[in-house]
Amino acid sequence: MNEQRSLKLGSGSKIAVVGGGPAGSLFALYIQRFARERGISPVLTIYEPKRFSEGGPRACNRSAGILSASFLDGLREASVELPETVIQSRISGYRLHSPFGMVPLANPEPEDVPVVVFRGGGPLHGQGEPVESFDGYLLGLARGAGAEVISKRVEEVRVRPHPAVVVDGSAVEYDLVVLACGINSASPRVSGSAYEEPETCLMVQDELHAGRDVVQSRMAGTVHIFFVPGSSLVFGSLVPKGAFINVSLLADGCEPPSVDEFLENELVKRVLNFPYLRCCGCRGKAGVGMALNPADDGFVAIGDASVSRLYKDGIGSALRTARQAAHTAVFDGISREAFRRHYLPLCRDIDRDNRFGSVLFRFHRWVKDSPSFLKAQARLIAAEQLSHDAYRPYSHVIWGMFTGSYDYRRIMSMALAPGSLVKLAAAMIRVKAGAGT
Repeated sequence: MNEQRSLKLGSGSKIAVVGGGPAGSLFALYIQRFARERGISPVLTIYEPKRFSEGGPRACNRSAGILSASFLDGLREASVELPETVIQSRISGYRLHSPFGMVPLANPEPEDVPVVVFRGGGPLHGQGEPVESFDGYLLGLARGAGAEVISKRVEEVRVRPHPAVVVDGSAVEYDLVVLACGINSASPRVSGSAYEEPETCLMVQDELHAGRDVVQSRMAGTVHIFFVPGSSLVFGSLVPKGAFINVSLLADGCEPPSVDEFLENELVKRVLNFPYLRCCGCRGKAGVGMALNPADDGFVAIGDASVSRLYKDGIGSALRTARQAAHTAVFDGISREAFRRHYLPLCRDIDRDNRFGSVLFRFHRWVKDSPSFLKAQARLIAAEQLSHDAYRPYSHVIWGMFTGSYDYRRIMSMALAPGSLVKLAAAMIRVKAGAGT
């Protein structure tokens, strides 16, 4: 392989994308677009063994499926508009539940509405409900844009002596190999590179079937978040999803949280006070760190394989990394130095922002056991919901943490603004003095 060709893309350059989830499909769409701008025609192949039309964990990437408003803006920038058949629900608000009260939270930016999708073909036991996969839709767009899709699993990615993928025991060389398989997929071995996968934590998912009419009337586009004092549960959530309700649990420690215990909690039972059937269940992973050495000559990792936004909007970071990696490959080259200068700064920025998120979630784990804090927070959010002011810091902080619509630095700056802290301190003093309780 010619060394110059291996470090610059041109017409006929061969690109392998390992993984056809959002990161891989969006990379394919972006690189086709940027290549047209440069007047070149690379040859793109996506390897994706999953059939996203199938139901159950085998076809699913194990996510609640909330797409933030900022991610939807990014899709539109990529000339992608989701059809109504893919959208299962639109999120109009949140409700935060604890033994100390319930806090309703309307969308502080009603023009930006998050939506909920199924990543695969729906739950394992779908109760006859038709579901169109979000991941499958994006992969179809990538195929329509000219990418070849091969339904086989890549066993190994070789970075040296030449970029290659190993499929069915045979190596196929490429000018560029893009590692885009999510952390909930069977990742191939990576040899000839110092690449190491990101650190992960465990999340537990389930899907409850109640019927579209029941979910719409009883949940009304509202996500319910639960804080359980004295438990290892960081948070549990119920997300309306067409005819289903997604259950997502995140806990401290190595032991997976129990869906049975969560559903038997009195706070949860008050919300789910109607018949439902459990239809699916899995243990998924969530990225909590950045991969080591995610780029090399002719090799780059994107999406979950590189870095993912902490706990929320991992699909948003998949879009951002896919776009930047594709732009770098087309306009700056596919050398380790090109990726180091033009791609890795974005990954490090996401990783740095996650540190702010880690502080915010650690704080919430601590205050979920504090009646005075939760009551003061409820008081402040309730007052903001009645206000006509555009700036409602507490509403924006909670909305941003659980939808992923804002970066964690912005959330922390709103939470720690002097005016916000003064209001919080005053509210806690009133609560402790017994006023309004």
